[in-house]
Amino acid sequence: MRRQWLLLPIVALWLAVLSPAVQLALAQDGAYLGINYRDVKAEEAAALGWSTPRGIMLDKIVAGSAADKAGLRAGDIILTVDRVEVWGTVSRTVGSTTSFLSRLQAYIDLKRPGDAVEIAVFRDGQEQKLTATLGSRPPPAPEASQGPPPCKGNDLLAEIAQTDPAGHARIMAAAKATPNGRGLLWRIEKAGLAPSYLFGTIHLTDDRVNDLSPAIKEALKGAGRLALEIADLSPESVGQAMLQIGTLGQYGGGQSIKAELPPSDYLALQDLLAKRGMPRGVLDGTKPWMLRLSLSMPACERMRQAHGLKPLDMRLGEEAKALRVPVVGLETAELQLRTLASLSTFSQLALLVSDVRYGDRAEDGIETIVLGYLRRDISFVLPLQLYLHEKAGLPRSAVEEYQAAMLTRRNLGMRDAALPLLAGGGGLFIAVGAAHLSGSDGLVELLRQAGYTVTVVE
Repeated sequence: MRRQWLLLPIVALWLAVLSPAVQLALAQDGAYLGINYRDVKAEEAAALGWSTPRGIMLDKIVAGSAADKAGLRAGDIILTVDRVEVWGTVSRTVGSTTSFLSRLQAYIDLKRPGDAVEIAVFRDGQEQKLTATLGSRPPPAPEASQGPPPCKGNDLLAEIAQTDPAGHARIMAAAKATPNGRGLLWRIEKAGLAPSYLFGTIHLTDDRVNDLSPAIKEALKGAGRLALEIADLSPESVGQAMLQIGTLGQYGGGQSIKAELPPSDYLALQDLLAKRGMPRGVLDGTKPWMLRLSLSMPACERMRQAHGLKPLDMRLGEEAKALRVPVVGLETAELQLRTLASLSTFSQLALLVSDVRYGDRAEDGIETIVLGYLRRDISFVLPLQLYLHEKAGLPRSAVEEYQAAMLTRRNLGMRDAALPLLAGGGGLFIAVGAAHLSGSDGLVELLRQAGYTVTVVE
């Protein structure tokens, strides 16, 4: 039951397991209203004849945004959204009666682009109601004078080899014992069927990763169908999935991530979120699994996608369509999100703490996995995760629960979805995150158990 993926510094892990559609849509933080605002000051409330401050004051309306189109103006005071009272900052005391969903940003985060919201504003001495159709949050604007920035990092394995030779030896010994840990392209064969292929991807825009070998290109070119984790890679499809999961990503009853984390880890989390442009405390009502998604894409990768570069899976989908190869999905975005949400609160918190404690090593995690990927060797990743997890002083049980849910369980589902496609004459090209290939419960071994001959090509 050994697996590779879980606790490398933040990004590399989400990039290895979650489909690029989920990453991209969630990296842009959902729906967008297009306003700058602040809480109403006490003296402003008094001037209006209010005994206490209410709502939020609009300082700026982004031109062309949902707010602009709805007729909101600077100086308006938003009192309610969909009849829910709202405020802006998180200066209020967190207690049992705190409703985090009453914060404007937290409420908007539950919505998706295209949703309509009813906004009650106080303007010119009276209350008015407007309707706004939410838009998509714009990606970070690329700098006109520069090309896409590379993600730069150091090789953690090389670093550990120098600083802890014994620990490095344990990592590599465990890697060597991982079944099917070497190889990214595998041929799938069975008598009477055309050969099919299984390819392990990595969900990055890195040029080194996207430079496909002749063998991979030839296998894709000869395929009758391409099977990705998710067929529809558009952010809109993930938006619909977010609607389906409802409030699974939000606390209720006044609960707060601030109360769940050690103070030093809470402060470090706020620092990481602030670097991504999120006001401190604005996501305090968000559950740990959703917070991990908010941290899942580093600035360098976000900027590369803002420049129009696409992760490997998306490129494969576009190339298949150009070749008139039908694209099908083995699972859905909703399934991926619900699986994350199903983890116990204890494991969610432990994994989030690990992300936070290794927050400054995100690009090192990416570089380490990319270097292994280029060697066609992903066997070291789980042993490295466990090594780092122990260094962070966190329980192994969180890793094991994550492994069972996000890898083992999903591998079984993807196998079940792939078998009818394989039996329909063969000629299938399966491209899923490389983390799903290796181990005794990886797709390579599961397909062998289903009666197929699976051999490594490269």
